[in-house]
Amino acid sequence: MSRLLLKLVDGFAHQLSFDDRLLLAAELLSPEEPVASPSDEQHAPDWERQRLRLAHVWQIMDRCNLVLTASDTGVTSTRLAKQVRALREEAGAAVAVMAEAGKNEGFGAPRGMDVEDLRQEVLRLQAEQIDADLIQRKPPNSQHEPRWAIRYRENTGAVTASRHSSDPDGTSEEVGGFAPTAVAAADLVASWTVPRAAVTFHPAPPHRPQRCDPGSTPALQLHDMTMRLLERGESRYEDFVAACKKTRAELGETNEISEWIRGRVNHLNSKAPHLTLVHGRELGTVPDTEHNYPLGSLVSVQWVNPALVISTYSPAWGEFDGHQEESLPNIIHGLAESQTVDAFARRLFDDPIDLTRIPAWAGPVYELGEGGCHRIHATRVLNLPWMAAVVNHRQWPVTWKVDPRKLRPQHALIEGLNMRGIIEAEVVPPSDDLWARVRCTRLPAPWLVREPEFATAMNAVYEATYPGALAQLGIPEDIATRPEAWRSWLS
Repeated sequence: MSRLLLKLVDGFAHQLSFDDRLLLAAELLSPEEPVASPSDEQHAPDWERQRLRLAHVWQIMDRCNLVLTASDTGVTSTRLAKQVRALREEAGAAVAVMAEAGKNEGFGAPRGMDVEDLRQEVLRLQAEQIDADLIQRKPPNSQHEPRWAIRYRENTGAVTASRHSSDPDGTSEEVGGFAPTAVAAADLVASWTVPRAAVTFHPAPPHRPQRCDPGSTPALQLHDMTMRLLERGESRYEDFVAACKKTRAELGETNEISEWIRGRVNHLNSKAPHLTLVHGRELGTVPDTEHNYPLGSLVSVQWVNPALVISTYSPAWGEFDGHQEESLPNIIHGLAESQTVDAFARRLFDDPIDLTRIPAWAGPVYELGEGGCHRIHATRVLNLPWMAAVVNHRQWPVTWKVDPRKLRPQHALIEGLNMRGIIEAEVVPPSDDLWARVRCTRLPAPWLVREPEFATAMNAVYEATYPGALAQLGIPEDIATRPEAWRSWLS
């Protein structure tokens, strides 16, 4: 049966009656390939056919479960239904393995290999692909101290890393999360620091890589971590308290707090950068990724300068499109009426503010993650130097796909950035899957390789946040902030 016919069968089988699907499954399950002799070694099966065969096994098990648990018969078989559901889950897992195996052209396996052994081989191959991609990134600056000490658990992919902070408090900086391989863990942790820092494993990672799946790492107690950050009373918390007291005194001398808020909001919107919803979410990503599996993520609870938050998906500072508009003035009044700043801080950070970190050459910027929009606006309006936040960090890949419809402008953009010495990259011609790839071994910030409208908006905000940053890369500000000028400069 041809591959095309198999796809047609898979697409239309749901329209058949159950009895006809059983007949079809029997046909799919019957062997077409000649039985191999025991001397046969590695071979590359038709993974699509194998996937469809197992998919129809899953359908049969699913139907059997429905029959066994039907309440209209008056009799059910709980024990048998439980066994059938277990078989259904195994069949579903096997379908996923066959699908992953089929993504690797020429991938072979010994005849008769068990599905679980095959899954381990697929994970090993994927780990090698991830590592081969990431090790092409330019190495970190080994002179940058202090180093990160990483602990990586190869059975779960859990990552924990720490380093001695250069802050006056002398505390340790700690991050944790998930990475699919040890190489990915090192790349992820190194990129947390600007510039990239060197890393050391304790203990050394395994020599034979194997990709781990996310979801098996324990959840962090983010609320408790946030409260402990406040309780430590570091110098940044002291700065936060002092700023709150100063603003509270100013509010006490104000006859109309609403007017005070309006004045602060107007000042922010005239001076402070803020990206609007039109630019979308996930500001720190490249156009596409080479792999369908994640490269990992880190999370930490730390003090963040509110002035580095460049997007909260609001139209402007102090505007919320009618969503809980009363929250901002309530927070301001809460500080004005608070007996102690400690109590105000606990209320402000009781539900952790969630941010996504976007690393870039002059320093990181942040965008709103899962929650905390109104409180971020409040910290800006109150002119606070720090806020306690949960910070999430992801690393972009070295290689990513280019949509064939966008290949020409993307190719021109990459060549222009390369020629200007801003990045180090190449466009790899399309392969059998018709997708070209960009392989970028040095990338100061992910938005630089996005479409010009997005890149120039980010350039403008970044320059306002870090004055002189564009000049560090040799980019004229008047060109970097206008889409047509940006296109022309890179052509």
